[in-house]
Amino acid sequence: MSINTNMIRISGLSSGLDTEALVEGMMTTEQTRINKQEQLITRIEWKTEAYRDINTKIKNFREQYLSVLNADSNMLSSSSYSSNQVTMLDPTNAVTVTAGARAESGQMTIDSITQLAESAELKGSEAFNGDALYTDTTLADLDLTTGLIFEDGEISFSINGEDFTFDETTTIGSMMTAINTNTAAGVKMTYSSLTKGFKIKSTTTGADSQVALVNIKGNAFAATDSAFGIAEGTDSGQDAILSIEGIEVVRPQNTFSIDGITYSLKGEMDSAVSFNVDRNIDETVDKITEFISSYNELIAELQDKMDEELHRAYDPLTDDERSALSDDEVT
Repeated sequence: MSINTNMIRISGLSSGLDTEALVEGMMTTEQTRINKQEQLITRIEWKTEAYRDINTKIKNFREQYLSVLNADSNMLSSSSYSSNQVTMLDPTNAVTVTAGARAESGQMTIDSITQLAESAELKGSEAFNGDALYTDTTLADLDLTTGLIFEDGEISFSINGEDFTFDETTTIGSMMTAINTNTAAGVKMTYSSLTKGFKIKSTTTGADSQVALVNIKGNAFAATDSAFGIAEGTDSGQDAILSIEGIEVVRPQNTFSIDGITYSLKGEMDSAVSFNVDRNIDETVDKITEFISSYNELIAELQDKMDEELHRAYDPLTDDERSALSDDEVT
């Protein structure tokens, strides 16, 4: 029969002393030191968490009201105290007008909008026979109205001076992605299920934008019998042209600002429309009121933290003390 010596305790067999109690007594001092250090660490963690919470609140307040990155509510900027509003005196869907802080109060007139800014584009239709174009279809397997012809197993072309070469195993999706992600080419190639055709459009508007397409190998964009339905050639965009207060204005985009007033052109317009720019006092007051309210709330929270009573007579509970409390709750 084996005897588990770990389960046998012999206390004071020869001396009459309780050795286990003596060991526990000698460890009491060391355990007290350990408990003090644990309680000190707990206090430091509580203090660190409190500082972190305060710093977060101050940081959020500063970013909301005192940062140049937040122009709408930056209370250090003069624009926060000089808000304007626009009132259209004539109904129109051709243009929307907004006024910034720099705009002067008064009435203005847009006499006409001759044309909108447009991108350059080359497009075709009925180039694809199927009902749907799948991006994972290889160029060799495309069901095109005019079959795609490869030279030495490749097609090649250039767009705005950027050369592109693809082989028979390239998918149509990969080809279009390569074109659309080439920033130097500055175009976007898309497909329309409605027209069953492709379109190559410049990513910018204005008279300086263009799509210059040159076919090099194969018939992808050949002058005749183009497989993608778009013949090689060049197209240019156009500027927006309008008249404001009798002065002709030409811009490469449909949205632009002049003297603190932003115009967003939506369509052409033959008849004149007028609008008023007025100071919006209510908006300025609302911004100041919101700032003061948030500031007072922040100060109140900081004051509460400073006035918070510290009970030095009560140390944080140790792990053993918390375990003992948990055991009491269970029983």
